[in-house]
Amino acid sequence: LAKETGGIIPGTSVAWNYFPEESAVGPKAFPNGNSILRSLPEDYATHGYIPWYGLIAERENGKPRWIDLLFEASGEKDKLEFAWESLVKPLLALHSLVQIDNGVVTELHQQNLLFKIDLKTNRLIGLSVRDMDGHRIDYAARKFLGLPVPEFNPAALDRFGFLDAFKRPMLGYEYLKDSSIKNTLGYFLSKKERRKLIERSNTYVLYRFNRRYASWVGTTSHFEDLPKAYRKLQAVALSPAERDLLETEAAFRDSEQSVVEHIQGIFINGYYKVKQSLEGPAGEICARFFRKVAR
Repeated sequence: LAKETGGIIPGTSVAWNYFPEESAVGPKAFPNGNSILRSLPEDYATHGYIPWYGLIAERENGKPRWIDLLFEASGEKDKLEFAWESLVKPLLALHSLVQIDNGVVTELHQQNLLFKIDLKTNRLIGLSVRDMDGHRIDYAARKFLGLPVPEFNPAALDRFGFLDAFKRPMLGYEYLKDSSIKNTLGYFLSKKERRKLIERSNTYVLYRFNRRYASWVGTTSHFEDLPKAYRKLQAVALSPAERDLLETEAAFRDSEQSVVEHIQGIFINGYYKVKQSLEGPAGEICARFFRKVAR
């Protein structure tokens, strides 16, 4: 896909690629516990590859944060406009290319996304995505679009992420919105600015979905209705046997979740919601409470 686009995110001047992942080492009894071995890009010495969370991190010897350097170099006077045009909009364009247009659910959160920065000009010139294990194949979407898909069988539900993508087709955007936009940019934008940024992001994702699928599932008027639109897509794309297997396995997995895991999930979600909605010492105290109970 990177080659098909010439390494440029369509509609932008921002380059993109996947971080090379050449091998992994781990125990046979726990295949998900592998350590991934990555090669550094050839231009690593002359360009900065900064994880998303690194943009707002305090740096050594009192150096300015990367996000402040990018903001200054952009020439933009408004923080919200800078965050939208220079950071979030290119990221949403990449998300839409990979997930909406090609049916691959991504995890573009703070760790898996890197900004490629020209160290001479402090300008963003590219995005790099890593951790291919965090990707899932949206079987229904790719089948609907006529794109190649792995063979559908019970083993593929986990191996290729068919089940996760079926249960939560908006998972990629949830990661992106909650982790990368709300959380990280909360250390750069005001609460009001973040709210406006999320509204723009929701509108953009809705537009890209309609551009791709409206002619088959109808126009979706509100962002909140996108999960229902994905269900329509699944109903059209999946055979009765495929849908039955996915629904049965999803119900079984949900019933297998322990009470402790369920309660832990509630408190973990509460921690992030409190952290994102409250500012200052009060918000931090409440967030710590939720975090401790979750642990």
